[in-house]
This record gives sequence, structure tokens and C-alpha cells, in this order.
Amino acid sequence: MPDPRTIHFSKETVFGTRQRVHGKPRDFQGNAIIAFIDLLGFSADVKRHWRSKTKSPLERLMRLKGRVQRGGERLSGQQGWGKIRRTARGLTATFPEWSLHGVRVHTVSDSLVLCYALPKRLTPEVFWDAFRTLYFSIQGAWISALDEGYTIRGGIEVGDIYWSETETIGPALVDAYTLESKVAQWSRIVCGPMLLRRLLECIKDGEDKRGSFQLPRRLPQLVKLFGLSHDRLIEVPFFDVMDPAPESKGYLRIFGKLASRAGANAAKYGPILADLSYAGQLYDARRGKHFDEVKRLEQEMQDKRGASIAKRLTSTDFAMALDRLLALESTPSRRVT
Repeated sequence: MPDPRTIHFSKETVFGTRQRVHGKPRDFQGNAIIAFIDLLGFSADVKRHWRSKTKSPLERLMRLKGRVQRGGERLSGQQGWGKIRRTARGLTATFPEWSLHGVRVHTVSDSLVLCYALPKRLTPEVFWDAFRTLYFSIQGAWISALDEGYTIRGGIEVGDIYWSETETIGPALVDAYTLESKVAQWSRIVCGPMLLRRLLECIKDGEDKRGSFQLPRRLPQLVKLFGLSHDRLIEVPFFDVMDPAPESKGYLRIFGKLASRAGANAAKYGPILADLSYAGQLYDARRGKHFDEVKRLEQEMQDKRGASIAKRLTSTDFAMALDRLLALESTPSRRVT
């Protein structure tokens, strides 16, 4: 078992050069950001298509896991995020004024555990870069799952963890799993209480200009990684519902098929189906330059979600979401023993 003071980086050969890759040592015990991700729709396919030669769920799962391990390929062209690189051990990314980052991926049945090891001396800038690296992996997992006809649901949290090449165990993993199984309810990634506390510290430092030189300048871009859900929790959204892309219609068809096969569990796709339906209409209205329709749709979504969806999230939004999560934890029907 590694010493709790284990360094949080490994050395890997990237493009022929040995470099430090932060966040994914081979063995680790300490503080980390953890995402537990469940693959929705897979269990039904196991029963329905297990022996199929063309729709084998096993082959689809192996393809998906392999793509998550390689990570971020389809996000590599995104502007303003530095360079996304692929190594034998998974996603790596370089960010301005920082270094090479990576995410450790462990698979448990049809679920994925994504981990980023945090250093003992943790600054707001390092924490933001760590979260952003994990964000890329979550988005890569989501897109890969949709390409295979599935979607994901999960929780992301900060806390103590231990891992080796074959094992993953610790309070943070339990907390992330609890968020996925007890809180998330539909296809989304929910941010946990400890993560929100960390984020609040960073946001308040940036808003009060008491943080370091770099964070306030980068804060507006970084806060865009989060969304406010229908039940007023903070989540890692699949896409920006106020700035939809043409792919939203294709994703809407996939989610519609998953909901039709889910029977009594179809409600777990309801909120994201509603958002995608709205996004498709908004995209068509903008493309057709139907400005009155665009204005009506934007107002309709703001009325449903509240004013926060149209503005940059602030520390107040994060604090209110934290209070809601703590209230859920204290409710007997939600409490996990």
C-alpha cells in the first residue's frame, strides 16, 4: 500500500519524451476527485441481445471502455482548452501555464470510475485544472456511450481514496456512488457536497479578487463547465442548453429510444429529453433566423429553469445547491447506511 504522501503524478512517454503526467499515478492513497458513472440502458441490452452478432452488448461495452481510456479524441479541436493528447494510459491534456494532466479509469462491471489524484499542496488553479481534466473525460464517456446507444448517470465528489492497478476503494468512491444511485435519478452527473465546498472557495476567491493572479481571469470560462439542474442542484451538463448544436437532434433520437425501452423507468430520461427537444427547436429557429421564435423559446426555458440558466452561475447558486444536498442527506428515505 502506498504511503499517504504518494506523489500525484506519474512519468510517461508522450511523443517520445518522458513527461510528468499529473493526476494519475499507478498507485495512490490520498485526496482525489472521483466520478462514478453508470451506463444506462446496458442491462436491458444484456438480456435482449447477449447472443447477437451485430448488437452484442459486450462488444459495445468493450469499445466504449476503450474509447474512454483513450479519452477526449472528439473534444481535441475545442477552442481555448489547450491540447488534448492520447497516451497508452488514457487522456492527457495540457493547459496554459500548467503541465500534462491525465485521468485514471477503472471499470466495474458496466460502470466507470474516473479518478484524479490531488497534490497535498492544493491551490485554486491546480484544483480547477484537475476538475477540468476530469470534465473532458466525463464528456468523452458521455459521447462514446451515446454512439453505442446508451447514456450515463453519475456523481462526482472529492475525498479520500486508495487505488492500485486492480483495486479502487475509499470514502470518496462510496460518496460518488451514493450520488449516482440515490440523488442523480436521471441521466446527468451531479456534483457532491465536498466538491461544491471546494468550488465555493475558488469562486469566492475569484469574486472577491483575493485569489491568486491567474484564477480571477479564468473564472468566467471555468464556471461555464457547470449547469443548474431542474431541481436546483449543480451538475456537469451534457451540453449548454442555451447554445445548442446540430447534434442535439441525433441525441434526442437516442434518448427517445432508451426511454421507450425503459418502461416504468422512462422518467429517468424525462428532463434531458425535454432539454434536448427544446435545444432542437432553438437550433432550428436560430438557423432559420426566426428571431421571434428564438426569443419565445429562450424566455420559455428561462421561465422553467429560473433566471440562473441565462447567467453565469455565482457562489450563491453553488451555496444553495450545497444546502439542498445536505438536506437530502439528512432525509431518512435518502440516507445510506
